[in-house]
Amino acid sequence: MGDVLKVFCSYTTSDRERVVEAGHRLAAAGIEPLVDIWEIRFGDPIVQRVDEMIRRCDAGLIFVSKEALASNWVCGEMEALVKQSIERGKRVFAVRLESDIDLPPLLDRYKAADYSDFKTVIDNLLGHTGKPQVAEARKTPRICPKLAVRIRPLEGGKVGVQAFFQDEPVAEEHSAEPGVGFHFSYADFLADRFPLSRETGAESQSARQAVLVKLGDNLGRILFPGEIGKAVSEVIERELKSHSKILLEWQSEDHSILSWPFEAAILPGQTRPLALERELQTVLDALEEAQEGKQGLAEILFTCCISPVTDCRGGSRWRMRMAVPSRCRRRT
Repeated sequence: MGDVLKVFCSYTTSDRERVVEAGHRLAAAGIEPLVDIWEIRFGDPIVQRVDEMIRRCDAGLIFVSKEALASNWVCGEMEALVKQSIERGKRVFAVRLESDIDLPPLLDRYKAADYSDFKTVIDNLLGHTGKPQVAEARKTPRICPKLAVRIRPLEGGKVGVQAFFQDEPVAEEHSAEPGVGFHFSYADFLADRFPLSRETGAESQSARQAVLVKLGDNLGRILFPGEIGKAVSEVIERELKSHSKILLEWQSEDHSILSWPFEAAILPGQTRPLALERELQTVLDALEEAQEGKQGLAEILFTCCISPVTDCRGGSRWRMRMAVPSRCRRRT
């Protein structure tokens, strides 16, 4: 019968009816009951057969009643099972057929159950304790550090800029003046500057790169004035040593400010845009491809995450996260 669990049942003759019933329940649960009336045939040496059953069983059930404790056969089987338990680690269970009966000292150390709760005996034999299965431990999500730049309009066409890391200021607010030549809109920048790409060859690419660098420098001058540029650079350099990315968030109560092409910004002293340079290149490549193929208009769909944030003063502040990229599609 392979690896079927075998359980020896020790009892006295007067309790046979309930033991036979228990044997059927064991068999129904996939456990092989070793009961004398099913294992010993006429003419078999009784002592030898009982000894064999005790030796080959995986566990033993001792059905305890007053009559069983007065039986020499049951006491002998009980001693043999206890010896097997100590020497070979076999499991022994006491099953009370009378709820008010005291167990003998030899059985005090073993798990006991009333016959009325025989399902518990079966569950224990099968290792079903009722303990809930422990799920795989949840992995603590690694928090992406957040660097925020807050911009607010000031009088005289100026803006106030302040930087925060994990909601703590890293530098005092500085003011900056965008100036007449500054393009406030990403769409306006493309409409005004992109005709340069209608030229072909290295001259076109060089001209385009010069325009992007000029835009990036202008944005960097406005977004990272004074000590803010230095503080932002230090935070980025420090955090990228232990994190694969940093969440860059632009915050403003002015929606027109949120239309600035932030992804083109260049930190003072740097030569490459701070964020999403690849997205800018994707936009320009898509437009150039549309023009060269003479297939009509290329439509720019710029998407970002804009949501209101309530500050401690009860007002609303708007933020834009550079987490959702630009998308380009060609319309023929």
